[in-house]
Amino acid sequence: MRGRAAWWKYDIRRVWVCPLCSRRVKTGGDVVNQACDCQANSNPPQQVWMRLVEEAPRREATAAAAPEGS
Repeated sequence: MRGRAAWWKYDIRRVWVCPLCSRRVKTGGDVVNQACDCQANSNPPQQVWMRLVEEAPRREATAAAAPEGS
């Protein structure tokens, strides 16, 4: 049976961050833009678009390959 590490290894959700309130939202891969409602109660109401956070791909630790010598 796979543990929790296997689920996090293949997590393909997108992470969005609001530039004003720094709120983070995780969505599925089908969402292409995300609006934050932090300025909805302001006068006049404004819509703030969240930014997509591009995280570096997770890599597993691998054994160092032996250098090729001549």
